[in-house]
Amino acid sequence: MNFTDSGKKVKKGRLYATAHGVYEASLNGQTVGDYRMAPGWTSYHNRLQYQIYDVTEMLATDNKIAITVGNC
Repeated sequence: MNFTDSGKKVKKGRLYATAHGVYEASLNGQTVGDYRMAPGWTSYHNRLQYQIYDVTEMLATDNKIAITVGNC
């Protein structure tokens, strides 16, 4: 993602994440959030939890996001 194309500076960045199972997200090589393999156990057939992360301070001109997922 390149945020300089419009000539405007990003004011706020958020990452919304969920998975049928557990996941770990990283942005520009840094782990996003405090969790390891979020969201933890839940009944995936009844409910799907999601997390919102403020990634404003992690953003750069060019960004790379990586998400590792596990089985549910």
